[in-house]
Amino acid sequence: MAIVEPDYRLPAASTETWAPVPAENPKTGAGRLKPEPHLISPVALLWLNAALENGAIKYGPFN
Repeated sequence: MAIVEPDYRLPAASTETWAPVPAENPKTGAGRLKPEPHLISPVALLWLNAALENGAIKYGPFN
């Protein structure tokens, strides 16, 4: 199975056209390692929310 590279594009600063992201951008490689948000289980998100809420109660909401 061949790996298909997604076409990452950002809007150009002054126009409505799209410009490709430079391949040498180090953040592009790191971004590819992150899981797609829609693949995270809703149940896992509920448990994550509970853990973050517990930390917010214990240490403050922005700590």
